[in-house]
Amino acid sequence: MAVLSQSWVYIPRLVCAITVYLLTFGGPSFYRRFLPSGPKLAPARRLFFLVALACQVLLYTVDAVALVALSMSNEELPGTLPAFSEAFLLLATVAQLAQFFDAAESPPWLLHVGNWVLLCAAEVLAFIVLEVDSGGRCAIRFPCGLGLLLVAAKTFVWLAAGAVFLLQWLRDGYEKLPTVEVATEHPTDPSDETNDEEKDPKDVLGIRRPATEEIEEIGWIAFVKRHHIFLPFVWPSDQPWMIFRFVACFVIVVGESIMKYYVPVLFSNFMDSLDSGSSVWTKFWLLRLLSWLVSTAGLALPREIMSIDVRQYRFLKLSNKAHEKIMNLDSFFHSVVSSGDKIQAVDSSRPMTLIIDALCFEMLPLTVKFCFASITLHLDYGPRMTLIIVCMTIVLALMEIKCFPRLTKKFDESHVTSFKANQRRHDDIKGHSTVANHNQIEPETTAFGMEQEEYVDQYNGYARSFYYLQGANGLVIEVFEVIAQGLVTHQIRQGRAKVASMNAFVGLWPFVYEPSLFFAREIESKMEALINTTRLRRMWEISPTVEGGTEELKCPDGEVEFKDLGFSYPGSDLKVFDGLNLKIPAGKRVGIVGESGSGKTSLVRLLMRKYRPELGSVLIDGQNINDVTRDSIHRKVAVMDQSPFLFNRTIKENVKFARPDATDEEVIEACKRARIHEVIMKRKDGYDTLMGEEGSHFSGGQGQRVCMARIFLADPSIVLVDEATSALDLHIEAEIQANFKENFPRQTMVFITHRVATVRFLDLIIVLGPGGVKVEQGTHDELLERKGRYWELCNLNMGLPARHDDPDSGEGSAGTESPVLMEPPETETTM
Repeated sequence: MAVLSQSWVYIPRLVCAITVYLLTFGGPSFYRRFLPSGPKLAPARRLFFLVALACQVLLYTVDAVALVALSMSNEELPGTLPAFSEAFLLLATVAQLAQFFDAAESPPWLLHVGNWVLLCAAEVLAFIVLEVDSGGRCAIRFPCGLGLLLVAAKTFVWLAAGAVFLLQWLRDGYEKLPTVEVATEHPTDPSDETNDEEKDPKDVLGIRRPATEEIEEIGWIAFVKRHHIFLPFVWPSDQPWMIFRFVACFVIVVGESIMKYYVPVLFSNFMDSLDSGSSVWTKFWLLRLLSWLVSTAGLALPREIMSIDVRQYRFLKLSNKAHEKIMNLDSFFHSVVSSGDKIQAVDSSRPMTLIIDALCFEMLPLTVKFCFASITLHLDYGPRMTLIIVCMTIVLALMEIKCFPRLTKKFDESHVTSFKANQRRHDDIKGHSTVANHNQIEPETTAFGMEQEEYVDQYNGYARSFYYLQGANGLVIEVFEVIAQGLVTHQIRQGRAKVASMNAFVGLWPFVYEPSLFFAREIESKMEALINTTRLRRMWEISPTVEGGTEELKCPDGEVEFKDLGFSYPGSDLKVFDGLNLKIPAGKRVGIVGESGSGKTSLVRLLMRKYRPELGSVLIDGQNINDVTRDSIHRKVAVMDQSPFLFNRTIKENVKFARPDATDEEVIEACKRARIHEVIMKRKDGYDTLMGEEGSHFSGGQGQRVCMARIFLADPSIVLVDEATSALDLHIEAEIQANFKENFPRQTMVFITHRVATVRFLDLIIVLGPGGVKVEQGTHDELLERKGRYWELCNLNMGLPARHDDPDSGEGSAGTESPVLMEPPETETTM
């Protein structure tokens, strides 16, 4: 556009440009609350709008170039108002084009049209001023014909775009325009089958949900805010010496930033002194001192040494807290979240400290240098230099804003694929025996290779986009640096600046664009850290469903009572128990049998308070276990499972897990009582022998006896044996039963089993039916006489046909087979 004779015209143009820019990036989700979205455009019409906006960008670029060319031909700079208004009009148009490319984030159509009206009004105002300008020429010897042509062309494009939208609007009818729903934290449409199908059916708690989905739902700001739970680990509040080191590092970083800013300024003054012939040695030595202080041998050395302890302390504190948090979550969490997810979450605590360090010790110094450098360049070269800095910052920020979500999505996809491949590798190595026995080594390795190739392809796509962004940023910086350096050169030639000031400019200019490049340069490591930390943050946000009490469990006798018990597992509507009443006498050996799904193992879990009953209560000697501490329950109640977990540690350490303060003599005595001492002593290292992964260096029966030794060492008041001997032969089972009877003569013992041989000599047998209903109870002989469910179970155990004599049960015919009464055992050993 030609330079207008009335400079006041540039003020409304500048206001229009800034308004459009702010509206375009004012938060599309905010505007969708009040404005409806427009009609869905056909590809041809969408292409028309893209071309129209691209033409406008080209026209405003020509306008800006013409303004600069006119000023340079007169050997002077463009006026401040024309430069600011035309630059912001170009930026506003670029912002419109950038937002239009992304349909998911573009503002509503009415907002687009409103922006076009503002821009069109700015051009109409310029057109009127040019038209009434005297003699058809402008005040500064530039033909108004070209100015009128540019203004007319821009006005025509804005009017054409608005007309096309208006025609579409009138044809479809405004009342039919669909509104865009604002995303909420919880989807409001449960019938969305597509989303349900895309979710991982095994990811009950949403731990594996892609971070990009969460970002698209709540936005980047809210997503980052959710990580505020890690802020307490930034400040080492409980260690005064660490606080001193942290503050010292912070002060040194700020001081280094100021010194780095002052080095090029001092160097420029030093060059001036060389020309003027004045004393230079003071400035020379001061320059050398500052250069040494900002070098790696200067202040950076003590800062890095002190920061080592600070970083490692924060990492250890966060890592330990994360491990403690996950270990204290309830059984439901551990049953639905894989071990790989939990291990990966704890390992991600270190990347979180990298993000904290980046904000404290990288972003802050860059911001300090940016502020000092921008103020200095403004004071030295005027508002035009400020305009160049502002425009460059806006363009770089615009590129980051538009590209960062896409890069995040690509990286997140590759991250998910990588985790799937690592999970397969973990499962294959852990289950090598099963894989080999079924001849699946080659298929599994092939599948792993395919997942790895998919990850590489996805990561390569992300890496290419990342380096394209880096190249585009570099190009933008070079373009604006040429403009800024041209401004400095012009002022030097005009005598408004000294030749040495070019040195100051060259030294200060990197400080101007470094903050904008920070996220682009560090985007990969920080993005990986943030995405990895997302899983840990989600686990951190989970609250245990079973809260601990404050009282100590006394348990003088060991009587257990389930009173009016109602319970169903979290996330399930199926009732496991509905009003169950069951009492286990103190000091008795009681067996609980029943078909699969009758709730035998659930009773054990409720007694150990792994879950909280919905109705009723679980009492131990009259004390409600909801009121007592978890530790006191585990001290008084011990569990032995079918597949006890043995750590890859020494035998001594495994046994001491029940009571870490036990002496070696007590450990040996417990192993003797479990009749495993002789086997241990035959090993080369004795009690220091490693048991192997999950006890792989010992047989199943030997592993069971080590777990028995744990229980003997704990000396509990109540012992729960949940299918612990179901995988052993009858001879070993008989020995274990004799061991229990000999070593726990007065303790209450509860055996969960489906084998008659396990319970036939117990004091009391309780039979549970479907739905957790108590069917019958009594001794072995009493239940056989009744010929009920227990009698059927005995027949099945002996290979005889089962028969039910109850005429109302619908199973009255002889020879009707009953299902095998088994229930999946608990996979983890308590004690």
